[in-house]
Amino acid sequence: MIRLGLEPTTNAMTDFHDQPPRCHDDSLGGRNPHVPAALGGCSLRLGPTPSPSAHAALTLLGEGSCTTPTFNEFREVPAHEALRELNLEPVQLGPKEGLSLINGTQLTTSLAVKAWYEGQRLLEVANLAAALSLEALHGSRQPIDPRVLRTHRHLGTRHCGEKIRAWLDGPSEIHDTHREVKWTQDPYRLRCAPQVHGAVWEELQQAEQTLGEEINAAADNPLLFPDDNCALSCGNFHAIYPARVSDKLASALTTLASISERRINLAMDSRRTGLPDFLVDDGGVRSGFMMAQVTAAALVSECKSLSNPASVDSIPTNNDQEDHVSMGPIAGFKVLEIVDRLRYVLAIELLVATQALDLRAPKRPAERLAKVRDIIRRDVAPLTDDRVLSGDMELIARRIAEGVFDEQVHSQ
Repeated sequence: MIRLGLEPTTNAMTDFHDQPPRCHDDSLGGRNPHVPAALGGCSLRLGPTPSPSAHAALTLLGEGSCTTPTFNEFREVPAHEALRELNLEPVQLGPKEGLSLINGTQLTTSLAVKAWYEGQRLLEVANLAAALSLEALHGSRQPIDPRVLRTHRHLGTRHCGEKIRAWLDGPSEIHDTHREVKWTQDPYRLRCAPQVHGAVWEELQQAEQTLGEEINAAADNPLLFPDDNCALSCGNFHAIYPARVSDKLASALTTLASISERRINLAMDSRRTGLPDFLVDDGGVRSGFMMAQVTAAALVSECKSLSNPASVDSIPTNNDQEDHVSMGPIAGFKVLEIVDRLRYVLAIELLVATQALDLRAPKRPAERLAKVRDIIRRDVAPLTDDRVLSGDMELIARRIAEGVFDEQVHSQ
């Protein structure tokens, strides 16, 4: 995260409206394996990020400490030793150079970029999980009919509906028995997945555009215009744009976690699925996946609390000179907590839907979903009697983070 935060700084300095310090690019990142040690907490000013940026910039002066990778761990070394290992001298800062290193929106932007990147990956997993649940719970495929998706007009609905439908392509013995289901229509958690997921997709697209502009913006103050021989004071350092991205992504990803939990809950109900309660024989006597659903519900509840927007708040500081700030780092750290919780909720849905597929045996699911089930079953055995499920949840959440489903996603 610290290295990511340095990238907007070095990028902005190439615009020459900031004052670049007179040092080799390696000392600001580049091929440098040494990274400034992390500073706990957020920027006091909560809009621009001078406090953590200053902590990182200390290393250029040979002060503070760095972390550097050593085999499978990081070790912390004094900054002057790290510079010496790289045959670099501490920087002697000139006019404006120190300010250029600490001003700007780099922390807020970096946190938002990470949330956007992880959000894109998790949306793909959510589309997979929705398809797996749709198949395993005898959901109708009418809501993902191309004619339906076209009429909604929204690009997100069409995009996610097509993604879900692609997972279900091909013959499916499970789907062939759908006509035996007595329900006329599915609950919204299945029927409206393309629309809900699609809205999240569109917000991720909007976030990408905003963050692209912010990364390439001159966010220092004052800005130098050498051709005009002037320096202009301005507000480009205000982090409201990436802060708003983080807040909007927090709401979007919480929505994704919420509908996933609803699909998990549906799988527990034998009246709707025709499967045993809690997806285990003697459900009620055995807990089965009961507490897995409770865990998902708790995680979603936490996401809802964390999704309260930070950027609508402001605490004036510096005798009211800094009287409206973005709270961007708070927004960024919150959305990353939501990202972690969403990953666990989706892991639980994958486990639950896979168990439901197994209970449909010997009927086979669509081919691509069968491959996903096999990937999960390499790590987690079917649940036949009560056992501790936390390890299974942790393992599949880790597999999502590692990208084990990415090959299946990208083969669409």
